Amino acid sequence: MLALASGAQPVITTQPASLTAVWSSNVTFSVVATGTGMLTYQWRFNGINISNRTDSILTLTNLLLANQGTYDAVVSDTTGSVTSSNAYLTVVDMASALNATNLIWTTGGDMPWFVQANPADYDPKSASE
Repeated sequence: MLALASGAQPVITTQPASLTAVWSSNVTFSVVATGTGMLTYQWRFNGINISNRTDSILTLTNLLLANQGTYDAVVSDTTGSVTSSNAYLTVVDMASALNATNLIWTTGGDMPWFVQANPADYDPKSASE
């Protein structure tokens, strides 16, 4: 007879979000979960484990067009595992980004220009400073 664990598997409370980024930029995916004991994480790209990417946060630097695809995280604890929803990363080259109608270009920080992929987050006051 099989014995079943009395606890429930982990629960993902914040799923990773899909992102759009310009080639050679950086992006960060994150997942938030609760569970029994210590949680472990394994990020995947197009369903295949990414080596040494075992934190709740996945940062990709110096993006290439080859980084475009589906990312998800498998979260495990002593009672089982659960897979996050898919987050799709769209990587656009600079020419495409300059012609995109859904991107807002702003200035600030160490970068003279950067792209903001979510127009709902646009703050014209901070963009003019």
